[in-house]
Amino acid sequence: MKETKPKSDNAPTNTREIRRQTNRRLTWMVLLTLLGVGGGVTMLVYGPAALLGVMPVLLFGVALIALPYLVLKGLEKWLRWYENRHQ
Repeated sequence: MKETKPKSDNAPTNTREIRRQTNRRLTWMVLLTLLGVGGGVTMLVYGPAALLGVMPVLLFGVALIALPYLVLKGLEKWLRWYENRHQ
């Protein structure tokens, strides 16, 4: 078993990267919860056939959350590229 050194309290922390990882994980959890819980409750209450009818609505909800997130991520990457190019 490989030993890991304990992190020093004075070690620098990249809070921006931690924030990015947290936002990415939270977004995935929200999307999967919307599909999983929404689809699961629909299937339990109305049966498996209703799941096919509600899936377009659930996917539209996922798109409403995912598209702005993806646009903002693209803008963030473009801004970093642009800043690095003009330094």
